[in-house]
Amino acid sequence: MADGYRTLDDKPYESVYLHAETVIDHPVRRVWPHVLNIGGWMSAHDLETVAGEPGKVGHFEKVLPRKLAAEVPQPHYHMYGIAEIIPLKLIALEVMPEKGGSYGKTRQSMSFDSILLNDLGERTALTFLMIDVFAGKGEPGFCERRKEELKHARSLLEQYFENLKGLVEQGGA
Repeated sequence: MADGYRTLDDKPYESVYLHAETVIDHPVRRVWPHVLNIGGWMSAHDLETVAGEPGKVGHFEKVLPRKLAAEVPQPHYHMYGIAEIIPLKLIALEVMPEKGGSYGKTRQSMSFDSILLNDLGERTALTFLMIDVFAGKGEPGFCERRKEELKHARSLLEQYFENLKGLVEQGGA
């Protein structure tokens, strides 16, 4: 098998990971309905439903970031869909550019985002795991540059966690 894979360096794609977590001082049953309302706490973008029902598998949305510079190429949006739900445990999202690319980036890519909840009794551990997958091999240093870009995403996630905590605190469920 001279042509087989021998190391991760042989793979026909590049991947970058982002992990963030928080603990919410409420039981998972109270947190869950707010987590399902993704646009309620992930608030840095405008969302437009394209298909499906919010909070259900198959819900597909256009994600329109705010405050993009005028020179950023069109289209000024990307897409995501809810691919899987395990009640009180997991929301799996598939995130992708529009066909042909978004924001001037044409390299084929996909992101698999998981929102995981762990029941700690009267508290809930929430984990966000993002796996970016890019087709083929990019230019040297691509993954390192992407990791740098994701520092902004990490700060967004921290704000999203605070938003979610506030919603849970305010609303019953």
